[in-house]
Amino acid sequence: PRPFGLLASALGDGLASKYSALAGDGGAAGRAREAAMLFSAAEGALEEGDAAGALQKADDAVALFRALNDSAGIADSLRVAVGARALLGDRAAATKTAQEE
Repeated sequence: PRPFGLLASALGDGLASKYSALAGDGGAAGRAREAAMLFSAAEGALEEGDAAGALQKADDAVALFRALNDSAGIADSLRVAVGARALLGDRAAATKTAQEE
């Protein structure tokens, strides 16, 4: 059972399919594909209620998207990270992340 399934699903943006398509794009650069795969995995973990796993993957995706200077990827990944922090009950960290970015 997924105790936080509905809440976790509401915290995600449903963008995993967009990033999954990018991850599967053979023409995309390796780091861009890796960042996209991390985002997809982070959102999937969040939807499954695995907030800790989602947070780790989202933070990794943020770092890669920053290295790529991809503002949309950064923003999307930060939303998942904020949702994961909230689901973990760390509202202060979620609020801080949202406000700082």
